[in-house]
Amino acid sequence: MRFIYTLRVFFISFEALVLAGACWIWLAFATEFQRFAASLVLDPEVLKYLGLASLGIAVWIINEC
Repeated sequence: MRFIYTLRVFFISFEALVLAGACWIWLAFATEFQRFAASLVLDPEVLKYLGLASLGIAVWIINEC
């Protein structure tokens, strides 16, 4: 019974629904996302620090825990 509960929590959790929805949106609108990304003109200075943004947010979250 515990195994069935674990499967239900894993597959029908809020996080799983968000992940499934995000995957569906990505698959349904992939060409629009690619067209939008190609139309962006970003300053090289912004691109240099854009990769550090996710690392900074991760460190911030870990620091707050």
